[in-house]
Amino acid sequence: PDGALALLCRQIARAENLRAVGTVPSPPGFGSALAATLRDLKETAVAPSALARMDVPGAADLARSLALVSERMREAGLVDDIDLNDAAAGLAAPPDPAPLFVYGFYDATASQKRLLSAALRGRETIVFVPIEASSAYAFARPFVDFLHAIGGRDASAPPPARSAPADLRVIAAPGEA
Repeated sequence: PDGALALLCRQIARAENLRAVGTVPSPPGFGSALAATLRDLKETAVAPSALARMDVPGAADLARSLALVSERMREAGLVDDIDLNDAAAGLAAPPDPAPLFVYGFYDATASQKRLLSAALRGRETIVFVPIEASSAYAFARPFVDFLHAIGGRDASAPPPARSAPADLRVIAAPGEA
């Protein structure tokens, strides 16, 4: 849970006497802010070793905090959604993967993109992201472009030449099929 991660971050900052983060007075929200920073670093796959090499004030302490949080979570047998996405992305694809339909996503985190990339590999993938040609949907365009770049095709595009499996059934709400 987020609250537990915030508490762990606060404890690590104090116990490890981290210069950049440990000397900051611990106002309400400090643990949550540090947890959010470490989560962002983990989400974008920034390794503690790479962070430690950066010549930026506080980078070494953030690297140490990131490494300690990961270590403590591993020791406790805990995982978060980033760990789950990355573990799922590492699983072998089924030998004859069924087509995949990606619907309604407008954006994804880095670990979700890693999972989608792995899931789409070698599969026919149809992408349907209900967006309109207006500035309100501009934020979704990079994600749709990402899906196309990893092999997804728009639902409106003609399907590849292939016969439908004999056991294909359409499941829909009454009146929708």
